[in-house]
Amino acid sequence: MVSPAVTKAAAVAALRATRLASGKTLSQLGSETTLGAVAVGQVLARQAPLPAGPATDRLRAALPGLTDAQVAELHSIPDRTFDPAVVQEPATYRLVEAVHHYADTFNTILREDFGDGIMSAIDFHMDVQEGVGASGERRVVLTMNGKFLPYTPVAPKK
Repeated sequence: MVSPAVTKAAAVAALRATRLASGKTLSQLGSETTLGAVAVGQVLARQAPLPAGPATDRLRAALPGLTDAQVAELHSIPDRTFDPAVVQEPATYRLVEAVHHYADTFNTILREDFGDGIMSAIDFHMDVQEGVGASGERRVVLTMNGKFLPYTPVAPKK
């Protein structure tokens, strides 16, 4: 766990520096660890813990600059926070814009096809791939896969 003297931002910055010093992309690290690029990104951003066992060994091999303290930190339950400044980054802003633009339709389809409920952001996986459009242009293919959680009716007290 991050000590009170070390902020999450400082821990993430140190992890980013270690990754950049390796010269490896998240996609490369995802392949080398078999966790996938998004999972490695979440671990290094301290939004998800690093699974113990083989994943740890593979990450240490892929990022030999990781310190024992960093690995211990990666195994701890993270303080999952959101920095509002992230929304100002153009790619993130466009993603938020797309979610807002399609949210009403998404909710309608969810209710019509699944029933009364929501998509979990806890039991959730995401993948980012490259695709090719009808005119041959590069496309971003973002797959969000969340467990459906039905709402539970309020039961009367007995």
